[in-house]
Amino acid sequence: MAKREEPNTTERARSLTARASPLHTKRAEQDYDDEFFEDEYIEEDIPPESALPSTPWKRALLIGIGVVLVILFVSYLSGGDWLYPILEGRVESDVIGADYIVNVTETVRVVFAPDVYRELLRLYYDQPEHEFKACLIGTKSGNDYLIDDLSLPETYQRSFAHVIAEQCPPVTIVSLHTHPFKHCIFSDVDIESYDAFLTVNPDAIIGLMCEPERFTFHGRAISDKS
Repeated sequence: MAKREEPNTTERARSLTARASPLHTKRAEQDYDDEFFEDEYIEEDIPPESALPSTPWKRALLIGIGVVLVILFVSYLSGGDWLYPILEGRVESDVIGADYIVNVTETVRVVFAPDVYRELLRLYYDQPEHEFKACLIGTKSGNDYLIDDLSLPETYQRSFAHVIAEQCPPVTIVSLHTHPFKHCIFSDVDIESYDAFLTVNPDAIIGLMCEPERFTFHGRAISDKS
């Protein structure tokens, strides 16, 4: 008996393709078109990496904007009573420099002797739960207030938000007291106390220490020069 030859693989594939129904062939073509369209769409829809906020400074900017928005939202819900004085104080106050000078205005400066400023820092850190008053002693030279000593007046009462103490002596050129952290605005009582102290020393000014390196100063001489 003659042996029947099996068709090779290529011929068999062609035979199967030829016998495939038109519907099957159309579905295969449709599946291929859909896959091609999907790949095209995805490739065109993804923006290039340069358009994404991938750099560190862009991410930091977005985080910063988010933090500010959260603070403003919380401030709005709480009436803003705690935030606005802090922001106002930030504008009104000044930071002491590495040379121990506070530039109050373009022409008025308060110049601390290094040991006097270090003593103020010690007092500030030793009693953060209470305000304290200090009489800064020195001389006024032109528009500069030169501080070379300090004394602590007798104190009658003090708490986290107020201090009642004896008036500073006439040699005082800056009557200074502390305020709670970041609260750098004078109260009405502070201004009244300053007006009374002018009768003792007309050249004197008053000062607030509201952070270890931040001060606010007020006085007739400062207002005239600002």
